[in-house]
Amino acid sequence: MNIIPLRNSIFVLPDKVIDKTNSGLILTDYSKKRPTSGTIIAIGEKFKFPLVELTQTVYEALLPYWNCICNNEDYPEVILAKATEKITEVIKNNLHLNSLKIGQRVIYGEFSGHKQIIDWNGEDVEIFIMTPNDILALLE
Repeated sequence: MNIIPLRNSIFVLPDKVIDKTNSGLILTDYSKKRPTSGTIIAIGEKFKFPLVELTQTVYEALLPYWNCICNNEDYPEVILAKATEKITEVIKNNLHLNSLKIGQRVIYGEFSGHKQIIDWNGEDVEIFIMTPNDILALLE
C-alpha cells in the first residue's frame, strides 16, 4: 500500500522509544515517554505556497482591518502598523514552511500529530502525520 501526504501534511518517523533506564531497568509501556523527535519522510505536494496563495493569505489576514479603514476608527499609522505586522507574520510562517525538507530531523510536541501504522519497505512502521504548526524546532 502506498500512502501519500496531502496538502500541507508531513509524515514524521519518530525516534526509537527508550525502553531501558541508565541503570538497566526495563520500562513498561505505561512508563515509556512518547518520542518528541523524528525524521521527516514525506511532505505534501501543496506544501510550498505559490505566489497566488501567499497573496490570498495576506489578503485574508488584512480583511479584518478593512472595516477600520472604511470607518476611520483608527489612525492610518495604527492600521498600517497592524497590517505590516500581520503581513510579516504570514511571510515568516511561509519561510518556515518552505525550510522543511525530507530527511530533516525535527522536534515536535509530545501529543502532536496523528499516529498511524503503515507498511514501509515491507515492515509495519509507526509514523506521525503532522502539520507544519506541530513542528517546534529543527535539529541540525
